[in-house]
Amino acid sequence: MEPPHYTAQRELQEETGCVVDISKLRVIRKKEKKDHMVYFFLAYLPALPSYHTSGNGGEEVAIFQPREILARDDFFPSHLSVIRGILEKL
Repeated sequence: MEPPHYTAQRELQEETGCVVDISKLRVIRKKEKKDHMVYFFLAYLPALPSYHTSGNGGEEVAIFQPREILARDDFFPSHLSVIRGILEKL
């Protein structure tokens, strides 16, 4: 089984084209699902790298400020609630 940090690093590169040093990834929340864990990571980057505008499955890829996510109506509701909880602590 691949460790979460490595999965996040690999998926980020596969889906967006962004290469992030694994040491720059920090788990900010874990959420247990019925049969798996969902990890939310924060990545510290010195500059915004270039990235793909669509993922491998054709889904939209975009960069948002955290509070912009709250205004979106097309975000996963379960993920949105986690992000809302994170922002309330900031």
